[in-house]
Amino acid sequence: MSLSEESIKYGRDYVQSLLENQCRIPIRSTTPISFYYKTSDNLIDEADHYYRNQLIEQSFILYSRYITLFVEDLKLLHPSFATVSVNDREHIKDIIRSKAFPRAEELKAKLQDKYARDHDATLKAMQEEENAKILAAAVNRPPTNIHKENKDAFQQLRTNFTPTPPAHVALFTVPTTDNALLQNSKEPIKPAYDRTQKPILGFMPIFRRIAVPNDITPKFLQVAQRNTERKIETCGILAGSKKDNQYVITHIVVPKQNGGPDSCDTEKEEEMVEYIASNDLITLGWIHTHPTQTVFLSSVDLHTHLPYQMLMQEAIAIVISPKYNETAIFSLTSDTGIPVLSTCKKTGFHEHINNPPLFVPASHTIYDPGLQYKTQTFVQEKSLTIVILSLTRSKTIQRTILFLNELRLTYIEYRRIDENFYENLKTNLPILIILNYSPDKSFYSFIEQYQIKLLILLNEKCRDSMIIPYSEMLFENVTYPTIDFNRNDLKPVIHTTISPFRIVQSNRIIKLLRFENILPYFHHQYNERNNKCFAYPIINNDLINTIVYIQKKPSFEKLHLIFELNNKHIYVSECLFHYWFIWPLMMDILRYLTSNVYDYHGLKRYIQIDIDDIFLGDKSHGNFLSEDIDALIQSQLFIQKYIENFRYRLGYSGYYYSNWTNEGNRLLMQEKDRFIWFHHTWKHDKLTNISDKISLINSTNTNLAFAKKYKLPLDVNYAVAPHHTGIYPINEIVYNVWQQIMNFNVTSTENYPYHYQLAANRRGFKYQGLSVLPRQSCALYTTTRNYTTYPNGSHRLEQYLMGGRLFRTILINPISIFMSHNVNYGHDRLGNYVFSKLIYLISKWTRIQFSHDLSTSALAEKYFQEFYPQEQMPIFTNPCVDQILMSLWNGNRSMCNTFPQFIIIGPQKTGTTALHAMLSQHSDLRSSRKSSSTYEELQFFSNDTIYLKGINWYLNQFDSEETSINFEKSATYFDSLISVQRIKALLPNIRLIIMLTEPGNRAYSRYQHEIARRNSTKDFDYLMRTNHNKNSYDFHLKQRCLQPGHYAEHIHNWLKYFSSKQIYIIDGEKFRHDPRSILTDIEVSFLQLKNPRKASQLVRYNKKKAFFCPITSEHRFRCLGNSKGRQYKPMSFISREYLTNYYLSHNENLIKLLKSYNYSLPSWLSNNSQ
Repeated sequence: MSLSEESIKYGRDYVQSLLENQCRIPIRSTTPISFYYKTSDNLIDEADHYYRNQLIEQSFILYSRYITLFVEDLKLLHPSFATVSVNDREHIKDIIRSKAFPRAEELKAKLQDKYARDHDATLKAMQEEENAKILAAAVNRPPTNIHKENKDAFQQLRTNFTPTPPAHVALFTVPTTDNALLQNSKEPIKPAYDRTQKPILGFMPIFRRIAVPNDITPKFLQVAQRNTERKIETCGILAGSKKDNQYVITHIVVPKQNGGPDSCDTEKEEEMVEYIASNDLITLGWIHTHPTQTVFLSSVDLHTHLPYQMLMQEAIAIVISPKYNETAIFSLTSDTGIPVLSTCKKTGFHEHINNPPLFVPASHTIYDPGLQYKTQTFVQEKSLTIVILSLTRSKTIQRTILFLNELRLTYIEYRRIDENFYENLKTNLPILIILNYSPDKSFYSFIEQYQIKLLILLNEKCRDSMIIPYSEMLFENVTYPTIDFNRNDLKPVIHTTISPFRIVQSNRIIKLLRFENILPYFHHQYNERNNKCFAYPIINNDLINTIVYIQKKPSFEKLHLIFELNNKHIYVSECLFHYWFIWPLMMDILRYLTSNVYDYHGLKRYIQIDIDDIFLGDKSHGNFLSEDIDALIQSQLFIQKYIENFRYRLGYSGYYYSNWTNEGNRLLMQEKDRFIWFHHTWKHDKLTNISDKISLINSTNTNLAFAKKYKLPLDVNYAVAPHHTGIYPINEIVYNVWQQIMNFNVTSTENYPYHYQLAANRRGFKYQGLSVLPRQSCALYTTTRNYTTYPNGSHRLEQYLMGGRLFRTILINPISIFMSHNVNYGHDRLGNYVFSKLIYLISKWTRIQFSHDLSTSALAEKYFQEFYPQEQMPIFTNPCVDQILMSLWNGNRSMCNTFPQFIIIGPQKTGTTALHAMLSQHSDLRSSRKSSSTYEELQFFSNDTIYLKGINWYLNQFDSEETSINFEKSATYFDSLISVQRIKALLPNIRLIIMLTEPGNRAYSRYQHEIARRNSTKDFDYLMRTNHNKNSYDFHLKQRCLQPGHYAEHIHNWLKYFSSKQIYIIDGEKFRHDPRSILTDIEVSFLQLKNPRKASQLVRYNKKKAFFCPITSEHRFRCLGNSKGRQYKPMSFISREYLTNYYLSHNENLIKLLKSYNYSLPSWLSNNSQ
């Protein structure tokens, strides 16, 4: 059958459109060229597969891609093409000559003919349909020249008709401009052909199936956890093999990478390519996280995925959203996605038309619960721990360590470099190293290899610059009417002209370039050289002797005084530690060197100033004068220049108000609406030992009635107890009355977790619905009334303001609630001065931004929801080690001896109940009382509900005899990280006992315990080998069986908080066969009892039970109940094999851990260590 010229041309055009839109693989210059050569075998294999199955469109496109890739694109576009070996080039040429090119030409001819015939058939069908319509209409009208009408109508139809492409290829036009791309934002562009008339599927490939491991999401999220916490994407490559004509994912390869919230860039891809090639793996796509968004493919993701799918049709993109708990698997649509993206030349994030869709869920994947796979990562996660290397512990290092503590950063200090130093760093790569000397070349080589940043503190004496002592660093004073020392004929010494920046210029050292607006976060926001501040050495590039300082006083410019090298190392002169600006500078340096890991909650700060005891002038000999009230108002107005709507909070005890004898109080009441007031108890009562709920309710109501009577603008949600009594340590009556009856929901204290703490170490918590915020001291006390008599000199107060602890309190805390007293605003009015000057200095000399004044309830909401959500549960500390807490505790000192001295922490189903029963027979040892719900276990530290009962409840579970040693056993503690932290806080010197049995046996024993308790018949083999829904009972049962057996992980957590000398580890199998030697060792070596008893007096073998049982003082057996030591059928071979493989890596890690701490290996583990 002959074809028309139009149809022949149509067939040629469609084949050409395939070549232009489907066959050109994007080339990335950063991808090793070996990647393309090593994956080419997969591409030609797929083409052969479709060729054998006579799928001519698919095989033609794949052969054409292969030819275009190696004949044109790599040669023209890849910078490393010249490095390809002769053998590789000849191999590719041979495949092209012998197979790819001949078959592509053969298929091209077949496709052109097929498309032409399809087009011709379409036109003929349309002509026949039109003829039928015309003939049907002719029946009802007079005869006419039907042939001519038919011809004219058909010609008109052809003129207005856009041909419909064949069912195998979609014809489309790719927009070439941004405007064309964005037209679809309002209304999708309609295709030129009518899709409703005929299914236009375009190039519809037949994909081979890809089997995906069922647990790929949780496993990859473990790898990505640290990045996810920092809201950074993580990506990996999916690799595997072909089996039974389907692909199986067997590996996730995680390359070195840098990421952001919405992108991930890989580094050193040659390592990944080599690994995939050396293991004979096939690249099957990629996987990545969206830490802040849902699952989809962004424009950057689409272009990233394009080469994967063009090199292998089946390649997939797995997207995981941990925030929304979603996982999706996508592939590009072959009729739209691949051609649109192939012709799109844009980079970065940009718009695409998406109708028809560019990507869809991949229908050719299946989750396989039985798949075993490996995660190979080339990224060694850096620890957030900072390493300090100090050959001499200089004052600079000491100050730096103090500041790291204030910033809540963890660090490890080394005093020398020995053979273990580099090995330790390799094992736990730090994010940053701080050292106080200039290192040698080998050290630089090491940190360059592992990409570790350096902060070098130059410790050379500052002989070439003038050091101004703190006593002269009095800065220009904040001048306003309330600063008035004339009442005591005091000279205004703070009005000094001495500047902290008046330093003698030394021409042999440096010249300095300075500029504005860089503290803090200068590196993050300013990238051009002109906007950075560098200090350049003048002579011989001598870094060690370089002193960085400022030449003259700048007027209100922000300063950055460092020497920076290669964006990786920063040198800071020790001289800078004499000046206030070192601390914001150090924050910037740490933030910069750690790639913004430390952002200190941004730049915004919230501040609240409480004035307690506002009416207690008579009691404290600090009566307000009327001019004191005027000064208070003026200082508030001054602060409002920097903090919008700022108002002092006044804590009142109405009982002490006297408006007849105190003119200051009368004026204060007249100006009451200028301030915010809060409840401070009626008679300034201490709430430590209050036990009468009714009297507390009555006194509180009396004080609130006072506020109502005088129409005080009261913060009805906020109350503060005098001396913070009853708040911490907790008096439950106070919380019950304040929150549940009086509806207070916020208070504050400076006593949690201990009284003597750095400002950064004070914490907040919630208890019974009452939010407790940390309160900061302001370096002013009831006895500090005059500037000249300030303890240790007034210059000490100036230190606090200029870079000292008050300055740093605001610098490092997003929310600061300061405590002050009424006497601080009389006399020399130091309270007015301190807060006004502090806020002024920070506003003028840093980029810290004070937020507008918020209610205390709003501050509490920000504190616990935005800044410190992890602090909501209290962590009880031991009042016996803090004199102030001891005085505020409603216990007594004799109770300090009641705390347990050792704890058996588990894990469950290892024999800890038997150990507990045996030790309980010792006359000097007293176990905790039994519970009706948890039996011999207290579970105080692992159960939130029980824990919130408080310290007093815990102590009441023990005998208070001074001659006995108390202990408890709770096997739920072992695998509970919160238990570790809670025990460390309350019992830092406690001794701990752990029992380890073979983890597979322990898992099976736990399973038997659970099904017996629930009278269940669930099959163990099914439970172990099935991946259950996360919300199902089976999933949680499986976790309870398996997770405690991760011994190395859990013991490592305990060793982070307790020394190895505090932890005794028992071989559970050895204990089961004969516990006597172990009991003796615990008594004598570990507990060091004064009156150890022979083990034979504690236990004896029971033939009936077939194991050792405790014996009473009357030598009678006291064996455990029937639920202990029960017999059950042996574990199946299938489950034993599964558990052996499951715990293999965990046991290997346990061997390393025990050996590193000089513990003996349990007998069941010894064989694995050979």
